[in-house]
Amino acid sequence: MPIFRRRQPPSTDPDVDQFHRSMDAAEAGPAVEPEDPDRYSAAEYAGIVLWMREAYDGGRYDAVWARRVAFGYGVGESHMSNDDFFWFNALPALAAMNRGQRDHPAVAMCAGFAEQAADKSDAEQSQAVQEINDRYFG
Repeated sequence: MPIFRRRQPPSTDPDVDQFHRSMDAAEAGPAVEPEDPDRYSAAEYAGIVLWMREAYDGGRYDAVWARRVAFGYGVGESHMSNDDFFWFNALPALAAMNRGQRDHPAVAMCAGFAEQAADKSDAEQSQAVQEINDRYFG
């Protein structure tokens, strides 16, 4: 175990406490095999996003969250359409929060990417961003 992860007594610094909660959440999972974001075409990402939507709507939050975590930080807007990039990040952020994983560091990444990619003229995307912000900062 890395030295920075040794258990410390509760801190008086809320940022240090949040750091430890985030590290605990990251260690708790999901445990997935990493995916190479460059191996998929834009059309394949569109299929992944469609699957994420169906899985999310079906309440399979663990599967949506695990799939996004497997891609890590290496997926950008250049890999897919802006609309797909939005949902590729928004759905897993919401799924993670549905699972009680708000403190996982990848939730902040997904929420931030979704907010940046959101089409403000799209009511569904605007509503999703509002829900993410309400639940994340709320």
